[in-house]
Amino acid sequence: MLRLTGTKSGCDINKMKELGLTPVESQNHSIYYAESKIVLECKKLYFQYINPNNFLDENIIKNYPKRDFHIIYIGEIVKTLIKIV
Repeated sequence: MLRLTGTKSGCDINKMKELGLTPVESQNHSIYYAESKIVLECKKLYFQYINPNNFLDENIIKNYPKRDFHIIYIGEIVKTLIKIV
């Protein structure tokens, strides 16, 4: 699951369909997946685009051949859902 979600863009494939995930809307209108064992519902507090000039290890840049750098988010956990089997 992580290999697919971490290496493929949602612009190129339908990740939910490929992985057989079922979206569910929470009471707070967040989306999570019915197949999840644990869900951390968060409130976004801050975001920042990664600046490649700040990489301390220059080899990290190899992970971004298209220079499509991630966005870092800081959030506050407002609710935790745990599936009991």
